[in-house]
Amino acid sequence: MKIFINPGHGGADPGSIGATGLREVDVTYAIALLAVEKLAAFASVRLFQQKNSLLEVAKESNHFESDWFLSIHCNSFADSAASGTETYYFPGSIQGKAFAETIQRELVLALGRAGRGIKEGHHQVLRETRAPAAFTELLCITNPAEETMLRNIDVQEQAAEAIAQGISKHCGLRYHARHEN
Repeated sequence: MKIFINPGHGGADPGSIGATGLREVDVTYAIALLAVEKLAAFASVRLFQQKNSLLEVAKESNHFESDWFLSIHCNSFADSAASGTETYYFPGSIQGKAFAETIQRELVLALGRAGRGIKEGHHQVLRETRAPAAFTELLCITNPAEETMLRNIDVQEQAAEAIAQGISKHCGLRYHARHEN
């Protein structure tokens, strides 16, 4: 099984920036690294962050011949009270929708924040990637409480664990979460 993980943004694009200066690009990369470490226990995994364009991300996924594709992002809204996790899939992709549902369920359970649901999305990486794909918005970096959470390594670990759990459950693979005492 080949899984392609794309931490959102990169190159000259830092993504959204929280009120205290936390950059989306840094959070997504940290969580993606943790997720890749966990996923490597049961799959061949490729991590790729854009340098110049989203099209290069899709091309890399297609070249890798990914079985599953996940792009990791942080939500942002003009209203700093907005919060929660949502996950997108490309319209008409039955496999993508089921994949997004599983990822969303695991993230909401692990992070304990509002679930904003799964939604259809026309994001370029969803449209151009041949593998069934999901695009998740973990938490809202523009919400002060969720920005604080995203900065916390334990929350990053929880998000990565939820991603690994979601992918393994969706693919019918056995994955045992690492629990610390």
